[in-house]
Amino acid sequence: MKHYAPFTKILEQLTTVLSTQQSGVFFIATDSNESARFNLSTGNITHCSFRRSHGQKALEELSQIDTAKCSFAENSRFPFRDKDCIEHEAALQTLGVTLPVTETPEDISAAETEAQTEVKTVTRMYRGKPVQIPLRPKNKDGQNIIKGQRIYRGKVIEVD
Repeated sequence: MKHYAPFTKILEQLTTVLSTQQSGVFFIATDSNESARFNLSTGNITHCSFRRSHGQKALEELSQIDTAKCSFAENSRFPFRDKDCIEHEAALQTLGVTLPVTETPEDISAAETEAQTEVKTVTRMYRGKPVQIPLRPKNKDGQNIIKGQRIYRGKVIEVD
């Protein structure tokens, strides 16, 4: 944001960055020329500083401001002290931010394993040992899918 906006708009921007699982530094500048910094790691708030306050106290003071502007530096690092460290859930609760619910990785991995079980394999010998090789995919008629010609150094190679 280039212009000062209500603090609720700033929190919406922070929520957007957090929900996309980005990493970097989120900067906030108030209209009274005070700055706050958040370190984000894959969508989690790990550190916070505001004025001369650090951690939880900085969040409590930050929630009292009215207008500010913000920016996000993706994949950048900023030096924070150990006392700036804060827990993600506590930070969200103090700021009054709720993240949208997304699909869990367990649901995604279950769908992938179902798709993987449908692949048929053939046992063949490779260097004296049996190996499992997936069968070529077939089209709707049950015939093997015809691959394009293989070309090596400008010449068509016949591979069966």
